[in-house]
Amino acid sequence: MERLYRKDYDGEFVILRTNLFKQNAEETREWLPNTIENDTSEYGTAVILGNGKSRTNIPFDLLANHKTGIRGKYSLQTYGCNALYRDHEPDILVVINQKMAAEIAENFNSEKTIVISTSENIMKHPGKFHIIPHYRQSMCAGAIATYMACFDGHKKVYLLGFDNQEEDHNNNIYAGTEHYDPADANITSAPWVHYMATIFRTYRDVDFIRVMPHKAAPKEWRSCLNYREINKREFALEVDL
Repeated sequence: MERLYRKDYDGEFVILRTNLFKQNAEETREWLPNTIENDTSEYGTAVILGNGKSRTNIPFDLLANHKTGIRGKYSLQTYGCNALYRDHEPDILVVINQKMAAEIAENFNSEKTIVISTSENIMKHPGKFHIIPHYRQSMCAGAIATYMACFDGHKKVYLLGFDNQEEDHNNNIYAGTEHYDPADANITSAPWVHYMATIFRTYRDVDFIRVMPHKAAPKEWRSCLNYREINKREFALEVDL
């Protein structure tokens, strides 16, 4: 993974279709420009809202109306994933799953929230989504949201609801709801853990703080010098919530 930033990003070509002609692959491409202007100087820090169950009872109203610093100059910029929109309107929402993208395209219309997705979902739902820059197919929505906060230039990133999975237990606040696996599904966290560690190491000038100290973090995360853990009270004090 490269350390990339939105300030240097104009857009990218995406592949619409690939045709085979006489054993040669012929690609049809389209340029998708950067359609997001995100001046992170207006924000004190970023908060990524994962969908792990430890996110329960997070005061969304305080996050949405947060102001701190001299004359309330700074606020928290929030990034979220998929069905979070059912409960809260983050500043930026990441959606990957095609069925979830269809649900959001049909049901969600917000002047506040920027929804980012894959080129495939953008083509299926014109005018609904913005492109995920340099999208990697195997990355989960939580890792992409974290990557986006770094890509946008944030130097401090808090991770809420990043519980990871447990054996025979789908540790997701939306487990069993539409477009989500059932609560007793056995899901591995290994790919998610790896990509998060990759982001930590790539953006080594960013401080990553996981708000969940009662459950040991993966060893791969704890080996990163720019990663630490705090509890919810410490989080509230640190961001002046």
